[in-house]
Amino acid sequence: MPVFVEKQFPLVSVTGADLHCGVRNKGLSSQEFLGRVREYLPEENGICETDGSGKCLQSILLSNLEENTFYLFDADAALAFSHTVEDFALDDANGTLLAAMQNAGQFEPHRERYQQLAATLKKVELIACGKLLRGHKRLKFCRDAGVVKSFWMVLYEGRKCQAMFLGEQANDAETFDEKKFTGFFTFNPRLISEAREDMAECLAARRPQLRQFAQLHKLDRAAKHLKIKFAREKDAIDIAIRKLQSHGKKYRGKHLLADLNKTLERLNRLQTHLPELIVEQQKND
Repeated sequence: MPVFVEKQFPLVSVTGADLHCGVRNKGLSSQEFLGRVREYLPEENGICETDGSGKCLQSILLSNLEENTFYLFDADAALAFSHTVEDFALDDANGTLLAAMQNAGQFEPHRERYQQLAATLKKVELIACGKLLRGHKRLKFCRDAGVVKSFWMVLYEGRKCQAMFLGEQANDAETFDEKKFTGFFTFNPRLISEAREDMAECLAARRPQLRQFAQLHKLDRAAKHLKIKFAREKDAIDIAIRKLQSHGKKYRGKHLLADLNKTLERLNRLQTHLPELIVEQQKND
């Protein structure tokens, strides 16, 4: 009969060059991962693109999602990605899994699944706010004081594959089914290891926020902003070339050069967005 315990515990990163080399997983691809996510999601997958300000745009097909890119996930989608990470952990049956839920009550529907994970993996750790009920002897619990109460995370570090889903609540809903999360999925061992370390630092009260998440979100918004600007300038160049082709003498080469110079001037002004971004990146390196 297993003994169920609840206790504080230190979060320890898995060591080894195979997990911390900073290279992409060889054993897991987006296509394979998203194929498994599809098994948990209805036809309407509840995932939307976000723009350079973080605002929700149109919904996106599951097959078009990209690793390390931020999206808006509804509760069903967040659970689907979480369960998929857990499934790959069960398949690998070798490494460690860390999950962060917003409150202890959210754990109960997943108790049986996490007892199976604890019986299969080397270590399973769960973080949540509030009083956690007793669990499996190999399932370690940690009460969070509230630093990560807005986050939902499941990460797995194993020898064959690594995967993580990490999201921050984006609305004020109290019922889980109505919540939405801004987040991303990744198979990058370095990002996953750093997320674990960030969580440990927050729990030890040495860090007020998940620094890596905030940094990656800022980079994502900046990249999306720049992509929109670049796309507009490309459209402007295409229009200028079509004018040269169709307007004949009314639109001469010198007019094309003038329009191209305007495009270059606008692109140069975009550099004003980059120094601040680079400085922030250097601070966190």
